[in-house]
Order: sequence, then structure tokens, then C-alpha cells
Amino acid sequence: MVEIAGITEGKEMFKKIIKRINVAKRIRRFLRFFTVETYPYPLINKPKLETTSIDNLTSYEMDIKKEINNPIVRICVITYNNVRFTRGCLNGLLMQKTNFPFEIYIYDDCSTDGTSDIIREYAGKYSNIITEIQTKNLYGTDRKLWDKKVYSIFKDHNRKYVAVADGDDHWIDQYKLQIQVDFLRNHSDFSMCSGGYLINYDFNGNQEIRLALTKHFIGIEYDFISAHSNLINLVKNFTRVYKTEAMPEYEIVRKYSFFRDVHLAYYVLQKGRGYYFQRIFGNCNICANGIFSGLSSNEQRDINYKVYEELYRETRDEQVKKHFIQKV
Repeated sequence: MVEIAGITEGKEMFKKIIKRINVAKRIRRFLRFFTVETYPYPLINKPKLETTSIDNLTSYEMDIKKEINNPIVRICVITYNNVRFTRGCLNGLLMQKTNFPFEIYIYDDCSTDGTSDIIREYAGKYSNIITEIQTKNLYGTDRKLWDKKVYSIFKDHNRKYVAVADGDDHWIDQYKLQIQVDFLRNHSDFSMCSGGYLINYDFNGNQEIRLALTKHFIGIEYDFISAHSNLINLVKNFTRVYKTEAMPEYEIVRKYSFFRDVHLAYYVLQKGRGYYFQRIFGNCNICANGIFSGLSSNEQRDINYKVYEELYRETRDEQVKKHFIQKV
């Protein structure tokens, strides 16, 4: 009897080991797909995209003489005291291989840790970098003015597309921008797109993969509700690219006391659908003393409630009330 029990336990242990090996193999296959030195589009159930030749793509990192006139994309970097991550952030943007010019607009909210010095260094080397370095911290002293200034950077009517790159995060896919802009160029019924990402917990060294997967690498279409109801955030801020024309005017933004990227996604997705690429676009750093991550769980929950409550109060969208306010 003991022998039989031992055999049974051994079989169960063997099954668990095999299962773990298979999971590890699947993860490795996924990561190979995301890091190959090619330009693969995930399969999508939409009209066939135009093929962009890799040979025609260049980066500002490799070619500082790359065309800078008439950029069609503005990458907005909002930063404050991110000295440990600033070089990684900017290198991830400059390595982007595209067949179009883009600009990097960096807003530094009066950093005191050396972040501003690194920004000036990069701006002196790369002519597609625009800087705005504050002499007074606005986020902590005049939030309304901060919102207005930052949003004016985002919504530049002379740029067709807007990408976001937080100062403590960085892009790791060198084709991210080209893939997303090509998609939005070819799909008039979509107003934004996003993708997967890694989370790096800076305070303990752990890392997670945040990737929503479906069969055969078919991407995911989403609206505001489905994007935020998913267990994996389909619209993580630093993975997004927007059509500028879909972004709300500042007259709408100024109504909110708690305007966040949630609000921006809401209004942009009223003008079109969103598309999620099953591809790792970047690395998100979570710090123990971050503006949001440094708060207690109760404080985070309180902010989330205020954000969605205010969004519902202004829009009277019953779906917002049903899916978010009642759950917070």
C-alpha cells in the first residue's frame, strides 16, 4: 500500500515537473518572438498592413543626422527626480527605428537629483530633443497649472501622433513606434494602440510579464470598458500611441481635478477603437517611493475612486459607474 502511494505521489510530482517545463518553454518562445531582430507584425483580423522594409528604417541613436524636419510623432516624456532611469528612458526612444522623423519633448518638473543635467547632455547631442526644464516644481505647488502645461505638450496640433514615455520607464522594442504608427495610418477607425510590458519592482528586484495573449498572436481590439476591465491593463500609459485629432481639447481637461491617463483613454476611445499588440513594448519600473506606488493600498483605492467618480460625474456614462465605481 505504501509502495502504491509512493508511485502515485511520484507520478503526480512528475506531472508537475513536466507542466513547469512546458510553461517555461512557452514563455521562452514568447520572449523570442518579442525580441527577434526582424519586423514582424502580430496577425490581426483587419485589412492587410503595408509592409515596411527593415532596410529603410533608421534610428537617431545610430544616425544623428537623421531627418528631423516635419516630425509626425511627438514623444512626451514627463519626469521628476528619475536620475537612475533617465539614460535608459532616453536611449529606448533614440533607438527607435522608423522611416519617419519624430521629436522627443522632455518636461522636467525642477528635478534636484541630476536628472536635468542628463537631459541637457542628451539635448546637446540630439537635435530632435526639445526640453522644458522648470525652475520651480509645479506638480506639488500648482497642480492646475501643471496639468495645463503638460497637456499643451501632449496635444500639439502640428503632430499627427502622440506617444508617451514616463521618465522612470523605458521602451525595449526598437520597432515599437514604427509598428504602432503604421497601424494607425492604415486603420482610420482606430484612435489609439498599446501593447504588453514588463514590470520591474525596483525595491526587490522581481520582474513580471504583463501580456494579454490570445491564440495565434491575434491582437485584441478594445473599448474603454474592456481595456480597463481586463486583468492585465491593456492601455498601460507608456505603451500607448494616440492620434492627436482624437485627444480632447483642454476645455474638457480643465473640468477635472483628478485628470489622469484614465480620462485621456476614455475620451480618445470615444473617437475610435483601441488595438492591443501582443508584443512586449517596454519595461515599467515600480519604485517604493513613487508618486502612486509609494502610497498605501487605502490611499491608492481612494484616488482610484475619486478618478472614476469624477469621470462619471462629468460624463454620466453608466458603464463607468457599473464597471468601476461600484467595484472600488
